[in-house]
Parts: sequence; C-alpha cells; structure tokens
Amino acid sequence: MTKLSDKILNAKTLFWMLVVLGAVLRIGSLFGPLSHDELSAIVRLNFDSFSELIDQGVRGDGHPAGVQVMMWLWSRLFGTSALSIRLPFLLMGIASIFLINAVARQWFGEWPALLPTAVLSVTQFTVYYSIIARPYIAGLFMLLCMLYFWSRILLKKEHKLHLLVLFALFAALCAYTHYFCLLSALLLGVAGLLFLDRRHWWRYLVACVGAVLLFLPHWEITHYQLFALKGVGGWLSKPTPQFLPDHLRYLLHYSWMMVAVALVGYGMVFSLKSARQYWKLIIMSLSIWLLSFGIGYLYSVKVSPVLQFSSLIFAFPFLPLALAGAVDSSGRQVRQTLVIFAYTVAMVVSLVFNRKHFQMVQRDFIEISAREMRDAVSLYGADNVTLIFNSGINMLHYYDPSLECISRSTMRDYAVFDSTLAATSTPYLICSGLGDPKLVDIVKHHYPYLLRHRDCLVTEVLLFSRKPSQQAIDVEKTALFSQQKNLVPFKGEFCDILDAELSDLSHSRFVCFDSRLWFRQADSVPGSLRMVSEILVDDRCVDYRSVSVSDFRYCHGDTCEISLPVRVETWVKHHSQLSRTRVKVYLWNPDGDTTTMPIRCLTTVYPTNPFIYAVLEEI
Repeated sequence: MTKLSDKILNAKTLFWMLVVLGAVLRIGSLFGPLSHDELSAIVRLNFDSFSELIDQGVRGDGHPAGVQVMMWLWSRLFGTSALSIRLPFLLMGIASIFLINAVARQWFGEWPALLPTAVLSVTQFTVYYSIIARPYIAGLFMLLCMLYFWSRILLKKEHKLHLLVLFALFAALCAYTHYFCLLSALLLGVAGLLFLDRRHWWRYLVACVGAVLLFLPHWEITHYQLFALKGVGGWLSKPTPQFLPDHLRYLLHYSWMMVAVALVGYGMVFSLKSARQYWKLIIMSLSIWLLSFGIGYLYSVKVSPVLQFSSLIFAFPFLPLALAGAVDSSGRQVRQTLVIFAYTVAMVVSLVFNRKHFQMVQRDFIEISAREMRDAVSLYGADNVTLIFNSGINMLHYYDPSLECISRSTMRDYAVFDSTLAATSTPYLICSGLGDPKLVDIVKHHYPYLLRHRDCLVTEVLLFSRKPSQQAIDVEKTALFSQQKNLVPFKGEFCDILDAELSDLSHSRFVCFDSRLWFRQADSVPGSLRMVSEILVDDRCVDYRSVSVSDFRYCHGDTCEISLPVRVETWVKHHSQLSRTRVKVYLWNPDGDTTTMPIRCLTTVYPTNPFIYAVLEEI
C-alpha cells in the first residue's frame, strides 16, 4: 500500500506544485500597464509591409529582428491589446519552467531537478520578464529549447535527424532573439565539443554549421546594429565592479532573509559525492554563466555599455543548473521537500513584501499618465489644462490619441522651457516623465500648488495648479530636513554651506537634495560666483554639479535665486550606503567675483518616489 507521505513527498507532485505556483505568479502579474519598452515595440508594428518593418521597426532598435517580427505577425492576427501582445510571452515563461525541469532531469535526476525548477518558478527575474513583451523571456525559452535538444544529442547520445534539426533551429532562433542570447548559445555550442563521441561528432558539427547558415540572412542587420548603431551604449552607463554582487542580491530579492534561507537550505541538500559525479556539467554551467557576464562586462567597459541585468537572463538557468549538480539525489526526500518548501515560501513572501512586486507591476507610467491626463481634461476642461509628457507621444497616443502635449524639444533648455510655461494661460498643468528635478522646479515656479502626485516606475505623474486649493499638498511639511543659512560677502575661494552624513538627514535613499541661493548682483555685470553640490559615497565623489549666478535664474526686484536639486537615489543605490554617504554644499568663487552679494542659502531634503527604479533596484 502506498503511504500518504509517499504521495506528498513525490518529485512529480512537487514539480506540478511549482509549475502551478509559477503560473499563478505570472498570471497575477499580467494585467498591469504596458511598459515603455513594450509600447516602443508596439508603435513599431504599424507597417504594412515586411520590408518597412525591417527597415524602420528593427534596424534602428539595436535588437535582432526575431521578436519584433513575431509580434508583427501576431498583431496582424490578434491585435495589439496588452493581453494579446503579452500572451505568447506568458506562455513561453510558463513553458520555461517545464523545460528547465526536463533538462535538469536529464542531467541529474528528478529530485535535483526541483532546485532549478523552483528558482525559475518564483524568482522575480523570471516572473517579471515572463509578462513583458520583449526579447528576454523569449530568448530564455529559445535557449532552454536549444539546451534540451543539446542534452538529448550529447548526453543521451540520441543522434536522430529531427533532434539535430531542432537543435540547429533553436540555436538560430537564439541569435534572432537577442545578441546576449546569441552569446549564450555560442558558448553552449562550443561547450558541446567537450561531450562529443568519436562516432557521431560530425553530426553535431553539421548541426552547428546549420545554425550559422540559418542566421546568415540577418547578418547585414547585425553588422549595422553592432558597428554603426553600436547597440544601446548611448544611454546606458558603464557597469562597475559592484554589478555582479548587485545582480546576485537582486536574484535573492535584496533580502538577507533569502540569503540565509538559500545558504542554509543548500547546505542541507549539498552532496560532495554528487558534485564529483557531475563535475563536468557543473563546471560547464558555471563557465557559461560567468563568461556571459564577463564578456558583457568587458565589452561594456572597453567598447560600448550594453550590460544590464536583463541581458543575463539567457545565461541565468546555468547558475541553478550548476547548483543542482551538487544536490543529493538519493534517499533524502523529506529534507529536500522541506528545503524546496522553505525556499519557495520565503521567495514568494519576499517577492510580495520586500520587492512589492504586485504593486510594482501596476505602476508603469505611460498608461497612468494617459489616465490622469484624461481625468484632468474631463474634470477641468481641455482649455484649462496644459499637458506635458516627456517621452514618445506616440506611446501616449496608444491609449488616447486626443491628448496634445507641449513639445519635448522645449525641455532641452531650461530658459526655453520656462518661457514656454510663462506663455501658457491655463490654470492647471499635469506633467509626466520630468526626470530632471530642475524641470519640476521650473513647473513649480509657474504652478506652485501640487494637487496630485502619482509614484510610477521611472517617473512621477504630477498635477499642479496656479491658484491655491483646499486639495493642495503642503510639500514643505513633507521635508525631512531643512536648514537656512544667512550669508555675507566672504573672502577667499570657498564658503561652506553644508557638510553632513546622509543618514543624519534621511533614513531613506529616495530623497531629493535641494539647494538654493538668493543673492543680489549689480545690473549688467555678469557674476561668476557658483553654488556647488557634491554627493560622496565612501569618500568618492559620485555626483558633482554647480550652477553660476549668471546661469538660468529667477529674479524678483534686485534679488535673484538659483537652485541645484538632485535626486539622491540616482547615485546612492543601497540603504546600506546611507551612513557612508556625505552631501556637501558650498559657494565657490574661483574668479574673485565681488559684484555678487550672497544673501542666504536654503538646503532641504524631500522624500521622492521609492518605485522609480523598482524593476531592478532595491526598494
């Protein structure tokens, strides 16, 4: 008679529980607003011919054509609604759970296979990208398909023609999906040379050559994107040595509880005997994972920045696969069940509460911007509201083509933006995407009363009024720190205003550090006095900026004002850095300016948006 415990402590039962859990997490994440990247891809689907799609929708994007072509074909059949566009990616995300389990079972057996299955099921990395209609989960799916057939050919010694054809096909599809996916596929293909047998080696090589031939039609586009367009290096910053530790913390949801659970749990199921038995697969998997990171890191530092967390999703399965190779596969089912259960529960708890995942996926700013703008127009009337949207207007028009906004070109110059707002006569203004706090500062000068504030991913949506209102938010009361210092003309080159440890000013890194100087200046005499702010982490300056009294300013009578607002979270990436971060404000008079008479300086710290970088960074 089968014991009840045997039914519960069964690898297949646990596998299906993980699949259901992974599917629930993904479906529960599905119904949020479309992201900026998704909408960017959708607006590049509006072409009648395939050649137009390639020339105008793919070539300048920096990604291979595969996913964009797939979305174009799909949208012609099923439309471009959010649910329709995301559905194939959701299915590939769930299918990836099945695939990694199938691969790990071929490599190590049923019980060790539960570890990578659990990781892909509940890690925010794979949960989030499973519902984003971009190349990431598609590339992971293609890579796992390739890995599955690779395993059957080289490890199970099945050299059937259809397996070789499918291996070549999915290897080529990896290349058509993303260039980092191509890199992982190439490393896997090279690693396959270590597992060839003397009798059938040529078949594997022919399949590899076939994959290369299948990708050749794309080479002209690839050459343009890599050498003429140079990828996305124009807006990404170079990675630092902290990149990999940050990525590992991200994989464990920035939770020390998860670090402890993962280390203790893995220690309970670790087997040196298994590690020795599968050392070749373990070393191969770790090498592919590390090389994918290392090559991307070196290219980003030496050539052009391309490395992001999302770029590592294609090589990511090799990390849990390597760990699974050292999991005991014999007779410790109760312990392994407890470890899998503890890991998945802890990951889900940290996903919901530490990462605020289900709040995060509801905060993509473009749909919220359209909704808030539509509501403001409906409430106050179209003639009474000025709209500002500092992103692609065609993405906003995906939700409402009737919304007309101030041109983005006006925001490239503070003086032009200021004069544009000065020329408006509407009593209300709603803005979205003003990442530069100086732009928000200019808006406040013309519309001083904040009526509504929505924290989103990447930015905020703000509604302002020219006149006082009972619903206005008293921003001054939200200040965490405020210090005013009266000034007199000073001798020498520098005058210190503030030098403080950030942790003494705020318990959060999500703050705006705002510095303002009021001064008088002789008419028609250009001054050179400067106000400077610095942010130093571990005594290294991570942000330096200054403004001259002759730069953009506001004057009232004989008194003028300049400001230096800076968002601290842009430079301070972890709460642990607060006590190691110093903020400085000082006046700098390099040219001995005697025409400018400083009056007072005000430094204020305001709370900002904790969700702005929530997709990848610590909240």
